Amino acid sequence: APRLQKMWSERRLVLGPGRNPLREQMDFVEAVVHFARASPAGWLEDCGPSKRNCTQNFGTQRSFTSNEALWKELEKSFGAKFLEDHRFNGLWSAAEQRTHAKALLAVIKDVYIFYGGRCLASQPSGPIADTCVAEGKSVSVGRLACRPEEDSTDHGCVFAELRSCTSKICDPFFEYARLQAPIPLLQTRTERSKVLGRCEEFSRLSHALFASLGYEVRYILDFTDHVWIEVSLKSTSDERQQTWVHADPSENVLDQPLMYETGWGKKLTMIFAVSPWQVEHVTARYTADYEATVKRRRFSDQTMANALTAVNTRLRTDQPEPRSGGSPHMLSRERSLTELALWGGFLDGTDTSANVNV
Repeated sequence: APRLQKMWSERRLVLGPGRNPLREQMDFVEAVVHFARASPAGWLEDCGPSKRNCTQNFGTQRSFTSNEALWKELEKSFGAKFLEDHRFNGLWSAAEQRTHAKALLAVIKDVYIFYGGRCLASQPSGPIADTCVAEGKSVSVGRLACRPEEDSTDHGCVFAELRSCTSKICDPFFEYARLQAPIPLLQTRTERSKVLGRCEEFSRLSHALFASLGYEVRYILDFTDHVWIEVSLKSTSDERQQTWVHADPSENVLDQPLMYETGWGKKLTMIFAVSPWQVEHVTARYTADYEATVKRRRFSDQTMANALTAVNTRLRTDQPEPRSGGSPHMLSRERSLTELALWGGFLDGTDTSANVNV
């Protein structure tokens, strides 16, 4: 579809709302590699003890965020004292570590708003903007390439949702940009009336916050429709051991891994812990009935193991081609229609497993 691809790059194509309007699909290994390369990364090994002047990759293959610049934005959002009070300390007990982790999850929800489909005004702040966010209701028209001022490696904008607002005091149409870079996400505090986004934006911002304070953190991808993070904390059963602990920043919940199955009633299929260098299958941690998840995904554990071996080999050895269908593009206008089908599922909160072939 070269013509459609060109129209997308010129912002003349609006992809209809829904799971996958163009029926584009990607190979399973390609899809997982794609998401891994676009995931937020941890600290580089040679940063030194202070971690204040490190260069960190936050999920953009060609964009790196200085920790000094990030720290300034974190201070604006959360305050210098709060950040220092919750900087990771390996001497804390297991209970203390969890107390601090809960405080970090809570502060994000205190400062930022989860986007539930309200209207956004053209002016980023002021009475009209606040009223639109509080009262205006909108419906999705579709997705289009991000506006030029937001389509940069500094923003990590995947696409913009074109939405129609029913409120008379707000603009009839507006664009809701799906940002991934941590500094623009922090700046939604002033640029978007504190509307951070949905689970993807909350997870990426929380990843940046935890990592900046010295926590080991990783990004968790649920193929049915959700993302969150895990934080490495001392085990409550043996404080000599570290364990990965479930943390959902969009819900302000710590260490309740069965909440999606037992509380939300989700029919889970595949959940992965991902970084740009490694992918781990962690579904068993989030279900009380693992065999049911195997039946729903429709392929065996051996097939999964073989696929992840291929994925991790690719991540260790391959350099992504800048315009190949399976590698992440940092500019929205350069993204392939196949990539957009994958991201549309996660960012819109729909099941993405239907968009891949195993």
